[in-house]
Amino acid sequence: MARGRKKIENSKSEVIHVRISEELSNSLESFCNASNITKSEVIRLLLESILK
Repeated sequence: MARGRKKIENSKSEVIHVRISEELSNSLESFCNASNITKSEVIRLLLESILK
């Protein structure tokens, strides 16, 4: 009997750590609260938009 979560094709297994200024962090937090979106999702969307 298989246990655990099923593997998905496009998993989010990679982790990246980035240092940012307090000002940028506050701006990101404000944007996330206003848009009801997570910081990770905002960063993923920004990366996808500049890399395509």
